[in-house]
Amino acid sequence: MITESSFSDKSQKYFERFLKEQVFHITPVNKKNYSKLMESIHLIIDSIFETVTENSQADNGNAKTIIGKCMGLLSMLVKCNGLLISQDQLVSLQPYFTDETLTGDSLCYYTLQIFRLTLPNMKALKPNFVVACKKSLLKRLTKFNVRELDEAMPCMWFLCSYDDDTSVLAKACISSTRLIRQYLGEIKKKPDMKPDGRLQRLVFLLGNFGRHCNFENHKDMFLAAEIGMRDGESVVSLIVKHLICFCGNNAAVQLKRIAIKNLINVCISTPKLFLSPQILKIMDSAFKEESDISLQDAVINELGTFLELEEKKTIERNGLDNKDSKTVELDVQKLSV
Repeated sequence: MITESSFSDKSQKYFERFLKEQVFHITPVNKKNYSKLMESIHLIIDSIFETVTENSQADNGNAKTIIGKCMGLLSMLVKCNGLLISQDQLVSLQPYFTDETLTGDSLCYYTLQIFRLTLPNMKALKPNFVVACKKSLLKRLTKFNVRELDEAMPCMWFLCSYDDDTSVLAKACISSTRLIRQYLGEIKKKPDMKPDGRLQRLVFLLGNFGRHCNFENHKDMFLAAEIGMRDGESVVSLIVKHLICFCGNNAAVQLKRIAIKNLINVCISTPKLFLSPQILKIMDSAFKEESDISLQDAVINELGTFLELEEKKTIERNGLDNKDSKTVELDVQKLSV
């Protein structure tokens, strides 16, 4: 199982689907031995935690590789059921969660993913644990790579909400917006302006703030910051407005692709934005004959993510026994002309 967790993304998805549909879901095949099957899963999890905690101080590459594979398998299991891990077990992973040297490593990504999937199920987190995790995430928000940031931001939002301190993230969003506004004049003067690393990070930050955070209770902070927000405007529309500025024809393809990706990322959590004429126009323009194929990929991939998440919600709501889009057979009779 640990070997499977280190395969390609596509292989991992197939393995995750197998776990969800044939292991965790009660079927005619596993119904008789389902309780024993779950006992085995818990034994595997206990073994993973034993390995991970015993090697937490190890400084050799081999131990780190083993821990990474263990955490990869653990993340797969909690995707199927976020209640598999106890609070004590989650706390035991704190050294990996707050270790800044792991940023950019697969171990960092899997740890963030495990926390994202299990934190909402924890009832009474210790204050010092929340503060330490929050402090570590806030310090590294600008250092995470793209997929780490997508896991870290919802963790940060949960911890700040749990601690009733979401204003910290609101301030970070305001700072990011203020910094990105410095590029607005430059992009108008320099057509095909290539994005530097700083601008790319700011675009990804805004996209993740827009998708994973709800700052509507902090609208006064955004208005007072004088970053282009109008009375009656929502914070998410402010974020969208700034991202759209980098989706125009005067933006270099690389910058435009990143902006479109993050623009649709915001729409995922606020689907009504998909009906916005401006956003529809941007998505349509990506499929024009003269458009770069990378822009089409960005739109298709993000829309695919949205549809996958919507299907996941449907399955969670209705259960796996109901048909999903992968198994449905359309009973369409041929019409005689």
